[in-house]
Amino acid sequence: MDEGIKVRIDSLYHALSVLANGAYTYVTHIESNWTRWSKEAVDYFDLPDEYMQDALTYWMKKIHPEDLPGFKERARNLFEDAGNYHNEQYRIKNKGGQYVVCTCRGVVLCDEHGKPSFFGGIVRNNDALSYFDDVSNTRSLYGFMDDLRSSTWKGERLQVMMLGIADFSHLNEIYGYTFGNRVLQEFSKMIKVEACEMGEWYRMDGTKFAIVCKDATSEDLKNLYKRIQYNCIHDFFVDGHQVVLSFVAGAINLDKFDVSAETVYSTSLL
Repeated sequence: MDEGIKVRIDSLYHALSVLANGAYTYVTHIESNWTRWSKEAVDYFDLPDEYMQDALTYWMKKIHPEDLPGFKERARNLFEDAGNYHNEQYRIKNKGGQYVVCTCRGVVLCDEHGKPSFFGGIVRNNDALSYFDDVSNTRSLYGFMDDLRSSTWKGERLQVMMLGIADFSHLNEIYGYTFGNRVLQEFSKMIKVEACEMGEWYRMDGTKFAIVCKDATSEDLKNLYKRIQYNCIHDFFVDGHQVVLSFVAGAINLDKFDVSAETVYSTSLL
């Protein structure tokens, strides 16, 4: 690949990567037909290299046979005009040989003379739910479900405690959503300190959190609840400001392995 073309591809690639938000980034230099893929895409889809020539031909070989004719028809004249927009959903084979549903979005960019020069965009794996919550820096509801299914399959006895911060919308109204997110972050950190010797913690939907233990007794869970309750009333600070939180909690003992993760979650809802 010409070094000048590589520099231009890399420059546009890095710009798009900032906006990718967990999706796979790609950039194609139309004239030379060189494409750069994100390293994550190379690994997940088993692509030959991060830099590929005639990547579209290789990519189409991985698209599900039932989806390929429509993809070809809509992509036929894609590179002919600047501003042409690509928005397709189709199944494509990953490294494990499984077909996953992806949404591919891209746009044709022109050079200073108005000639189509680059095609760049993202591919989002629709089957890849987020297992990590960015706000609280913990595993998410999907991570909770996945871990619970795994433990149930292994026959592990678990104790699940759910905690929900009460009247959180009132706090957002007074201090704003940015401060509200900081409260969730600090609450998560506090749970981490109090529960780190007992199990794993998760942020569920909204202001709900879960703690999953493997060897906790009812007394252990009661003491954990009391420690968290004390901290929320007497010793909870966010950015130098003391915040008093009220919350509700519930717990179940999971020792039957014919119960689904969804049932455990709905049974534990506060």
